[in-house]
Amino acid sequence: MGRRSFSNALWVCAVSLACGFLPAAETATPVAPGPSAVGVRQERVAAMMQELDQRFLALAKALEKTEPERAERLLKAFEESKSTLIEPRMRQIVALLDGAQLENAGHEEAKILEDVRRLISILLKEADEREKDREEIERLKKWHQQITMMVRDEQAQKAESRKLDQTKDALDTLAKQIAAVEELLKREKELLRQTVVTAAEGVTGLTQLAANQERIRRDTEFVNSEISKARQAAESGTASAKPAPAADLPPGPGQKPLAEAAKQQKSAEEHLAATQAKSARTAEEQAVKELEKALDELKKEEERLKSPPPDALDKLAEKQEALAKKTESLNDQIAKAAQAGKPGEGACSACSKCLGGACESMASAASSLKKKSPGAAAAEQKKAEDQLNEAKKEVEKRLAELGEKPEDEALERLETIFTEMLARQQPVTTQTSEFHQERQGAQGELRRAERITIRRLSQEESELAEMAGKALKLIEEDGTTISFPVIVSDMQESLMQISNRIEKQETGETTQTMQKEVEKTLEELIEALKVARKGGGGGGKGGGNCKPCLLPNTAELKLLRQLQLRINRRTVDFQNARPQGDLDQPRQKEVQRIAGLQRNVATMVREILSRQQEAAGGGLQFPGVELLNLTE
Repeated sequence: MGRRSFSNALWVCAVSLACGFLPAAETATPVAPGPSAVGVRQERVAAMMQELDQRFLALAKALEKTEPERAERLLKAFEESKSTLIEPRMRQIVALLDGAQLENAGHEEAKILEDVRRLISILLKEADEREKDREEIERLKKWHQQITMMVRDEQAQKAESRKLDQTKDALDTLAKQIAAVEELLKREKELLRQTVVTAAEGVTGLTQLAANQERIRRDTEFVNSEISKARQAAESGTASAKPAPAADLPPGPGQKPLAEAAKQQKSAEEHLAATQAKSARTAEEQAVKELEKALDELKKEEERLKSPPPDALDKLAEKQEALAKKTESLNDQIAKAAQAGKPGEGACSACSKCLGGACESMASAASSLKKKSPGAAAAEQKKAEDQLNEAKKEVEKRLAELGEKPEDEALERLETIFTEMLARQQPVTTQTSEFHQERQGAQGELRRAERITIRRLSQEESELAEMAGKALKLIEEDGTTISFPVIVSDMQESLMQISNRIEKQETGETTQTMQKEVEKTLEELIEALKVARKGGGGGGKGGGNCKPCLLPNTAELKLLRQLQLRINRRTVDFQNARPQGDLDQPRQKEVQRIAGLQRNVATMVREILSRQQEAAGGGLQFPGVELLNLTE
């Protein structure tokens, strides 16, 4: 149960008591013995009290595991209600009212009213405490986000200081990266030339080029990974550093266009395998442009390091001083919160101490830069980075005490998106089936109402595809999940296909099966997110100061198993519906999609198992790993 819904439930209970109970003696007039209007009203209040007791128990049971302290408080309210015998005494008052014993009834009601007020105070105190917790959580999340951005800024400052201090090493590394990208560009241009020649001779030879494109793509991804490792090593000062997740380290020169080039190469690879020459050529041309852009960025960085501006260190010092002022400002806010005696005072004090140390280290770094000593500045910047991370840990520790985690927000947003998508997809699936049944055997043009239905259903699927795109962006920004990007991207593609099929009035079994697969995928994604929010499984962490994984490894592996089952179903469905003769272009594209997913499964399993082994110190062995080669 969410904190907000829990708090709302308490307020409802309290208001129900306050509004439902009304002393009968204030409104009653003498009547003859027998059921009276006020007695009936008092009977309803007694029934409400009985229902309220049941709600106490239900809420307490729901919170026993996740929030035992809150459950205990609810049980206290329940016991308070039982010990004062409020509900039985209310029923006694009913009897007094029905017997026209108004004075006695009024006297008893006054006593009960006092007991009810005491019960309400217990509930309102709890609701008020939860509201204070919510305010503190929002404040802590804001601080966490600010400190995270400061860590990134300080990392960038440190990397620049090291480059200016170790220019020769940085230039040597850049020269190797430039040579690697030049080779990739040369190979991609040659493949583009071969694609043009082969397409002119016929499409039969295009499938052979797909394997070549795959090799170039894998090499492009490898070069991009090596650039990440080199940047991480330069920042940490060690040659064996592992690359940080994408969300922890902003892309450096050449990295973003290299990543985009790999995407275009993947697209070209699929089009070549499906003998779609025009689409393959377009993707290859775009890949060439991205590789040229990457090369240009790397060469500009090389030129900048060869001939740095005379005031480069002074400007870097100014940036460092600006970051120090920003850190000092945040430290003042947190220090005031610690002095105010608010909840979490200890965490605020510890966090403030770390931020104060970071400010001092930043000031020392700025001073070293002004003295033309970037090496000494980098050492101080490393201290500042470590102190900022310690401050962030203190915030995370307090959030955990309040039952919150920084990554919970991303999980909650994704679950909200997928839940809404499922709620919208289910009626569309039903309406598509109903439309198809109604049109069975129908001839001629669609009626106006039917055309409107088709447009509406197609538009709804298109909007769901856009929602999947938003979810995919969130996942990519997080950068810690392995299976989610592939699964959500495939679902987005399916939704776009469904939208196009409905627009063409293709509402038969194939379209309906695709819709049901989307529903199944959404259900699996929602379940995985719920497991993650409960803390199930045990996700890994990256090296150094890398953020925790959004999903535990067990949840990722379960998603991949479900993906494999979907691949199996799609393969069987495709084969059963396959017509005689050669495949048309849409069916060729579907075959390529299925094949691409199958290739990705083994790769993703390897990555997840590798991550788990790293988290365990490399000592774990997983049965069946050697069989993964057979699935590629």
